[in-house]
Amino acid sequence: MDALKIAENMLRIQSFMFAIYVLNTQNYFVLRAGGDTKSTLIMDSAFMWLINIPLVAVLAYFTPIGIYALYIAGQSTDLIKLAFGYWLVRKEKWVRNLTHEEL
Repeated sequence: MDALKIAENMLRIQSFMFAIYVLNTQNYFVLRAGGDTKSTLIMDSAFMWLINIPLVAVLAYFTPIGIYALYIAGQSTDLIKLAFGYWLVRKEKWVRNLTHEEL
């Protein structure tokens, strides 16, 4: 398969997932703005190393799955991240007064 055709199809897949990416980014920065850095660490780094990379590695090495299905599987894990981020934002534990008012 031609490299340009593969890149074109990957960009199409990514364009469908872009709305999920935007919502994840929104959740991430709402939590960050409120001072909840622990949850953002979980959403960003821990999620990637504990869910996304192991899933893609298992699918790549132990199944005959194609490159497009593998890419979709890796991108679709953002749905789990979206649900987790939305739950954290709705919980409102991230709301902290970051300004200190002297009386």
